[in-house]
Amino acid sequence: MTDTLDPNRFVRAGRVLERFQSYNIEMAEITGGRFWKPYTPAQVAGTEPFSATADPDDDAADSSEAFSSLRSLTAPRDPVDLTGARIRTLAAALGPVHLRVSGSWSAHTYFDHDNSTAGVPPAGYHAVLTTDQWDGLIDFARHVGATLVTSMANTAGAHHADGAWNPENSRAFVEYTIANGLEIAGAEFMNEPDLAPMHGAPEGYTTADYARDVALFVRMLRESAPAAHFVGPGSVYSRVRGRNSPRMPSFPIDELMVGPAGPPDVFSYHYYYGLSERGNGYRHVPADQVLTEEYLASSEEALHAFIDVRNDHAPGAPIWLTETADAALGGNTWGPTWLDVPRYVDQLGRLARNGVESVMHNTLCASDYGMLDSRTHEPRAKYWAAWMWAQVMGTTVFDCGIPVRDGLHAYVHDRRDGPGFAAALVNNSRTSSTTVKVPAGSLAFVLTGPELRGTRVECNGHLLSMIDDVTMPVAEPAPVEGDLVLPPVSVTFLVIPA
Repeated sequence: MTDTLDPNRFVRAGRVLERFQSYNIEMAEITGGRFWKPYTPAQVAGTEPFSATADPDDDAADSSEAFSSLRSLTAPRDPVDLTGARIRTLAAALGPVHLRVSGSWSAHTYFDHDNSTAGVPPAGYHAVLTTDQWDGLIDFARHVGATLVTSMANTAGAHHADGAWNPENSRAFVEYTIANGLEIAGAEFMNEPDLAPMHGAPEGYTTADYARDVALFVRMLRESAPAAHFVGPGSVYSRVRGRNSPRMPSFPIDELMVGPAGPPDVFSYHYYYGLSERGNGYRHVPADQVLTEEYLASSEEALHAFIDVRNDHAPGAPIWLTETADAALGGNTWGPTWLDVPRYVDQLGRLARNGVESVMHNTLCASDYGMLDSRTHEPRAKYWAAWMWAQVMGTTVFDCGIPVRDGLHAYVHDRRDGPGFAAALVNNSRTSSTTVKVPAGSLAFVLTGPELRGTRVECNGHLLSMIDDVTMPVAEPAPVEGDLVLPPVSVTFLVIPA
């Protein structure tokens, strides 16, 4: 069976932001804090099993009792160094992005805007963000062409004695950020409010408390950052109760969407394909299933469930996926490897085609779902696919007329760097090549992984690697006349002439 990419059949389907492909840097990376322990190289390669057995001797403080059994799976980490040439070169090469700084840690973090804490968190907080640390993030963001998406602290220390949220520390954070030259594109009230008790909200916190507090937050945001979007709710769960976890009781999303704050300017949600091996098997997808049609389609199915909520409560609002990766709890053992690349590109293609304006991958450089190694900042496999997407895929989205099927997922946009079109073609078959008929004069960048559970990536048979810490490689395209062969487990970026 040979499918044909025919520009005469392309139908405009929508548009995404220039900052469509974006990423998170966790607040715990900026301040230093606890985050997921990395897997061993053998676990990443699939030659050593991973055990999520808790260590009873680990008495480290955790941000929530809900994850107390996972304490031994996290470790202290120093603040990330964002000054290095390598990380700045690699981040800048992804083009303009929304850089989201949030995560569970942000709900507990006090912004020490007047340098008064001496590094000791005030009562009710667990962490301190210094101006020096935040200056470093601002400088990095400006260097790589990023705008900020963030969320506020909503721990016990961020509330008045009467229980209402106190906006003053968040106001200082927002005003300092803008005064020091970083644009705030949008802000969510708190990270994952449907899991508010797990993410730091005061004991006994309710959806009524949330409705009251998010209205206070929106008032502060309109006053201090009038150009920023009110983004929300940033929930993990839609109305699909089958996806809810009995281990993590959640607030109903409809209750988070009503109240005096009114509808958000941008509707946001979170999506992971499951939990990593760190979750002891709960909602974990094994490696032999991650290229299946069912697995890859789950991201689109989740989106439609969230669209229903958006349509009921914020009709017409743009949609941003503000946190996503292969698996929650730090990513799967194969998250750094080629095995996760088809999923990464397929998700971008599906969501762009279905109206999501921006997708913020978790993370740039923390834990095993990071695009870069957290210690060395060396690029992992999905980084090279992200880099190639940034080079060729534009903002106008087309329906190419080829239905998604096993062995061929075809997504077409306009071309980022000139006239014509660009396509991302995913062959998710482990065993079979796929042939596609393409227009004469097309140029193909065929990405493959020499090892399925390895981090190396080849483009048209040549290894992609930085030349030095300030020099990106040159990916040489292959001219195609007629039939283009997509190898098994490959991702091909195709430039189609106008």
